[in-house]
Amino acid sequence: MVPKPDRIAVASVMVALAVAAAAATAPARAQTACGHWQPLIEELIGSIGTVPTRVSDLIVFDAGDGPMLYMAGNFEVVVDPVFGQVRAPGLARFDGVRWSAVPGLDGPGLELDRRAIALEVFDDGSGPALYVGGEFGMAGGREAVGIARWDGVEWSVLDGPGVPGRISRIYKLHAHDFGDGPMLYAAGVIYMGERIPPEFIRRWDGMAWSSPGDERPLGGAAIEMASFGGDIYLTGEFNSIGARPVPGIARFDGTAWTTPLGPDQSILSSQFRPLLFTEYDGRDVLAAGGIYEVFEGGERIALSLAAWDGNRWDSLTKALPTTILIPLALAAFDDGSGPALFVSASSIFGGLNVARVRDGVLTPLPPLAMGLVVELFVYDDGSGPVLLAGGGIFGSRPMATYLARWVPDAPCRADLDADCRLTFFDFLAFGNLFADGDLAADFDGDGELTILDFLAFQNAFDAGCQ
Repeated sequence: MVPKPDRIAVASVMVALAVAAAAATAPARAQTACGHWQPLIEELIGSIGTVPTRVSDLIVFDAGDGPMLYMAGNFEVVVDPVFGQVRAPGLARFDGVRWSAVPGLDGPGLELDRRAIALEVFDDGSGPALYVGGEFGMAGGREAVGIARWDGVEWSVLDGPGVPGRISRIYKLHAHDFGDGPMLYAAGVIYMGERIPPEFIRRWDGMAWSSPGDERPLGGAAIEMASFGGDIYLTGEFNSIGARPVPGIARFDGTAWTTPLGPDQSILSSQFRPLLFTEYDGRDVLAAGGIYEVFEGGERIALSLAAWDGNRWDSLTKALPTTILIPLALAAFDDGSGPALFVSASSIFGGLNVARVRDGVLTPLPPLAMGLVVELFVYDDGSGPVLLAGGGIFGSRPMATYLARWVPDAPCRADLDADCRLTFFDFLAFGNLFADGDLAADFDGDGELTILDFLAFQNAFDAGCQ
């Protein structure tokens, strides 16, 4: 809009103030992604497992009645914000309007008796089906060993991957094809017998279970899996493959397990956790988070969050984090500000639990009122993709929701210091840009920096952020 005549005087004062302020660097302002979190459920009630009430995994599956969002976790009742309480122990689904129990698990004697942890859609040749992993022993009225299968009509159980009578824990299910047919891989802590050490990964070919490779990861639970470059990558708390030490991440090429390392690289690790096949800096990479450090030539080059391109590791952040950063989940998503990697962690910049990573810069999102965000998932209910964050209680922190969607604000051009507010600091930022000859201060769009840009900036400032 055209400035009113009386604004010329005001703008002249702005010029003097801003240019004077630009002589010194404006105070550093922490960037924050602007927006808010919108609860997708009102509350989760109860637990059927050994951990606090929580959301563990999310996936979309079409059981013949349209694609729906399925939620696994440790809960008994989902409280729908509109329709109220829905009893759905361990597994519930959302059709874009309301939550409901999954058919076949919706009655006495049919419900899961312990928590569900992992979800995967897999086709063993008879059609796509939803596979559910966890630490349950009953599903759909049948005795299970931590895994059950639903084809949209009925529930069935698999003979394994462990032995009946022992509570195995399946933390991750992942489908992969090495060229000889798709198989379903199950990772976790899988008990094979009373006095036999547990296995940490098994695979299902649609008929029987087997152990992948002659020497497999040992020493602790396997937690996450992902496919990259034709291989399977596994992360967790394990520390060896046979007699060889490994840092909590291993690669399986269909025959043998190895540690992914580049030339002159080494890893010091407590554990790796989330994995995500994504694009970074124009390359396909495997993003990995955890409690680890990557060294190259004796110099630390990555901390907690790195990308593997098939040949070497590289940091996903320009500056190594200076606060505790323990990534728990990863997702690739464009929230309207451009494609980016989103990461949840137990601590980011003093307690924020989700951040956006773009061009090597970590930008925290407003905090969620949940203790740990253990799942990030991109979901499209037909109206466009959204980013979901799910998690659970940590300690005695109050809960506002266990599952929420990220709602970004529309871009606000006058918010030049990117703190999601319009304040005097934005005038200082504008003055710095103007003094530096930066065309980001060209608010009237004429390709030149003049007093009219101050008037245009003031108009944008007065209009506020919508």
